[in-house]
This record gives sequence, C-alpha cells and structure tokens, in this order.
Amino acid sequence: MKITRKNTTVLVSALGLMVSSFALAQTSSIEAVQAVSPTTIEAPTAQMDKTIASGIWTKKKFKSRGTWTLETKNGVTTVSLDEAFKTKNAPDLKLFLSPLTSEDVNSKNALEGSLVISPLDSNKGAQSYVIPTDVDVSQYKSIIIHCELYTKLWSAADLNG
Repeated sequence: MKITRKNTTVLVSALGLMVSSFALAQTSSIEAVQAVSPTTIEAPTAQMDKTIASGIWTKKKFKSRGTWTLETKNGVTTVSLDEAFKTKNAPDLKLFLSPLTSEDVNSKNALEGSLVISPLDSNKGAQSYVIPTDVDVSQYKSIIIHCELYTKLWSAADLNG
C-alpha cells in the first residue's frame, strides 16, 4: 500500500495481478473519488535496499580491525561489523554516531551531540545493530567506538568515505 501527501493514492496488488487504483482528494471531507489507470506495483524492498556507507576503522586510542557497513534493508537501517571485526576489550564499549569527523573527534568530545547506537555485543566477530527509525543518519559524520567508563575513544570512521 502506498500513500502520498497531496492526494491519497491507494494501490492494491493481489498475487502480481494488475488492479485499478483510486485517488482520494484530501479535504475536510472526501469530495470525489477518481479512477486512475491500472498499474503494476513493484516490490518495495528492491527500491529501499541500499548501502549508505561502509569502511574501515581509524585508530584513535586502540586499533579496530575489520569493516563496518551502514545500510538500509526493508526499511530498517543497521550498522553491521563483519566477521573480521576485532578490537581491544573493555567493560563499556559502545557504538555511536557522531556529528564530528573522525579527524575531529577525540576522547574529550566524543559524546558531544553523539547518538548511542548500542553497547557492543563483543569485541570481536560479526554483529549488527538497528538504528532507530526516527534517526536521520545524514546528520552524522562518523561512527565511533567509545568506552564511556574510561572516557576513551577506541576507533572512528567517517560516514562519507
């Protein structure tokens, strides 16, 4: 089902068959229903799946190995660390999105304007974390691994490559 803002257009598809769609005028009351020519609906997942950014970590206090990927699949944005991911262990490592570039971020300013994504499940191996749907990732410049307990920035990576 697809809904637009100006005119509410309801598109219905059953088992890949072509059906008619209807446009409803949005006013204080529904004034008219207008038939629209038949259309086919493509699976929305193909249009929504995309890699937003990916890369390797830049050492800050400690080196982190492996790659990370920020991607959207089926409307859900995730950060994934690959199976080669490994970093020094600490009791409070967390993954954040930061408004600062990896060059500008440091242990003292790492949390300023940053959004905590999640505590790390492990200091090594593949893992994935969901970004809340209300978060606009374009407002952030880097992804960081930070230990809040010791106020140490482990590693960082720029989101724009």
